Amino acid sequence: MKTKQSEGSLWQAMSETGLYRHRDSGRYYSRFLVNGKRPFKALGTDDWARAVAEHNGRRTAISVRRANGGEEENPEHLRTMGDCTRRLLSHLELTRQQPKTKINYAQQLGVVKKNWPDGTFDFARPGKVSYRSLLRLRQALLTCEWEAPAGFKGHGGKRTGKGYSARYVNQCLARVHNVLEVARVAGLITHDPFASGVGIQESIWLPLPKANKDLPSLDQMKQVFKLMAGDLTPEKPGHRTANEPNWLKWRVERALDAAELAEFLAYSGCRISEAVGEKDKCPGAIFEDFNLNGAHGPTLRIHGTKGVSSDRVIDAIPDLVELIARIKKRREKDGLPTIGKLLRVKGCRYGLDTACAKVGCMRLGHHTLRHYFASITLGAGVPATVVADWMGHADKGATLLRTYAHVIRQHSAAYAKRVSYSPPQAA
Repeated sequence: MKTKQSEGSLWQAMSETGLYRHRDSGRYYSRFLVNGKRPFKALGTDDWARAVAEHNGRRTAISVRRANGGEEENPEHLRTMGDCTRRLLSHLELTRQQPKTKINYAQQLGVVKKNWPDGTFDFARPGKVSYRSLLRLRQALLTCEWEAPAGFKGHGGKRTGKGYSARYVNQCLARVHNVLEVARVAGLITHDPFASGVGIQESIWLPLPKANKDLPSLDQMKQVFKLMAGDLTPEKPGHRTANEPNWLKWRVERALDAAELAEFLAYSGCRISEAVGEKDKCPGAIFEDFNLNGAHGPTLRIHGTKGVSSDRVIDAIPDLVELIARIKKRREKDGLPTIGKLLRVKGCRYGLDTACAKVGCMRLGHHTLRHYFASITLGAGVPATVVADWMGHADKGATLLRTYAHVIRQHSAAYAKRVSYSPPQAA
């Protein structure tokens, strides 16, 4: 492979005519005369052999188009950020993403348009979007006045406020990144302004708050579950008698159901929608999905509600196996079927709040129990990639390593004791 590069140039011209290599990213670009212009077209690779193959394929495609009387490589005539946004949203409608995700994309792009720092977002040229303009957008999102859109409860129950959260700002920036990726594929830009480049520039992305370090201890969590079921409340014992009023019997049953839901969330790492189901979308947890005789032990299938990758089969931990057996035994005792829905209530917030207040631990919610599952499993030494599969994360553990790094560090000494260079002792 031969190159000819002028000093100080960002582009290295390869031996193949029209093939260039970007000096900073190391990726290859193809450049041909199309419609009177010679735009750089990203080939999406830094491998020489693949770049040559893609480059020659593009050369052939252009020749065919010229023979048929046309050269257009950008048939939708994308020029501005508004054009690329409309193309992104139109393609999103054709995907299998959840309707809520599609709505969030549109709302976040609307927030970006409202706070765009350099003129009008729809008429901005993708090539003019710089690292500096992204920093200004980030600052605008952190300090702007916001109002929750229709149908949205707002942040913490409030419908107006000042400054978006770090997580929401990152989501808005991610939408800009999506739009710029559309522009890159269309040949409108050749660089990524999100890349910090050289020097001491800070990352565009804001650091996110770590998972709460004050989660209840194992003993406290066991007490919370028992209080929810009524086992530790003398005036409301967990057992039922034949002469008690029906309303009290109903309350006791619902308390037990709420406790079982809380335990299920803590032992499985499920989202609340995956546990109780969503109408016409997800059946939730059902008895038939629990397999006690799996190839490597008990397993549970979880019907995901956040993309295709969240539909999964997990290895059930012993506490989850014992919980499902207990639910089945209680159903059989009451003469109820042990097929279909595993959980009989849609939420357990009130019982959780009451029990946490009595135990004296932090307030827990449905999603906090999912965090608790991640903290316990990572603290037990389960690899982050395995926990990510159990929780239905598509990034194979990247989110867990960012969010729960403090949990892993707390057990660093215990992990160090497992490492030994001594040969294993003979039995």
